[in-house]
Amino acid sequence: MTQLRNENVLLECYLIRKQREEVSAEDVSPDQKTKKGTKKKEKDLTLRPDDLFMIVKDELKFLQESIERGKDEAGKILDQLQSVIKGTKEIISGIKREAFDFKRDVVVGAENEQTGKIVAEKLIKYQNKKLEEKRGMICKLREKNANLKKQYFKVKDELDKKVDTGDGLKFIDFHQLEIENQKHMKEIDEENKTLLKLKNESGHINTMLKNMKDELDKKEKELKDKIEDIANKNRNIEAAKKEEDEAIKILKNTTTQIRKLERQANRMQADTKEVTYIQRKKELERLRKKLLDLKKSCEIHEKLARVLTNKRKDGTEQKQTI
Repeated sequence: MTQLRNENVLLECYLIRKQREEVSAEDVSPDQKTKKGTKKKEKDLTLRPDDLFMIVKDELKFLQESIERGKDEAGKILDQLQSVIKGTKEIISGIKREAFDFKRDVVVGAENEQTGKIVAEKLIKYQNKKLEEKRGMICKLREKNANLKKQYFKVKDELDKKVDTGDGLKFIDFHQLEIENQKHMKEIDEENKTLLKLKNESGHINTMLKNMKDELDKKEKELKDKIEDIANKNRNIEAAKKEEDEAIKILKNTTTQIRKLERQANRMQADTKEVTYIQRKKELERLRKKLLDLKKSCEIHEKLARVLTNKRKDGTEQKQTI
């Protein structure tokens, strides 16, 4: 049913179009009309598959031609609308610019500060300046229009000459141009593919560079931290050396004092004639106490010196490992 309906619609469109073509054609004489009418009565109205095929082919061709005409008309209308929009945009921008200039030169610049009114001379001067600009623009547009007309007539004459001499483009030339266009389109597609491939590779390389840069920054930070740690350890080693030197000096001083005290004690023991027994005993106890204190301090300084030497050895070993 749907196929039959579609065929009827197609046949109806075909008949209407043919009737319009006949109406628009030259008027036929009444004798010819009667003859055609008698012929139509005698004709068989059944449609064969060949007739249907010819009708469909004719309608398809007509539709394609109408679509192409519609495209051409739509393109022309679109070009006209784009030119109108462009002209309106230029007019709007010109009006805005003129309004800004009028406000700057007349409303603000031509105002009298004392009275608050606009000076007429400045307004007339502004109007004369604008009129001169418009006259200059009109002259330029006229010259441009004349040049365009000359170019148009020149190109038209060249085309007419080519058509008369037969040098215009023929079907084979269009076919050759179409082949070249297809070839160039293939080359453009290949170039676009290579460009896309290069873009992908450049993006991958950029990501790799970014990762390597981040890793390099991380390594530089670790190196700076290690350098600071080594500097701190070197400072600690220098401080430990100074403390060790001071402890050695103190140890030497204490040992010298102990030897002096021992010598004094030996002298006091030997010098029994000049000092009494009680005084010698007190002095001996005092010296023994002092000797014990010095021995204790000496032991403490020796322990401190051992600790400092151990620290120094540990610092040098860590430095060598780093």
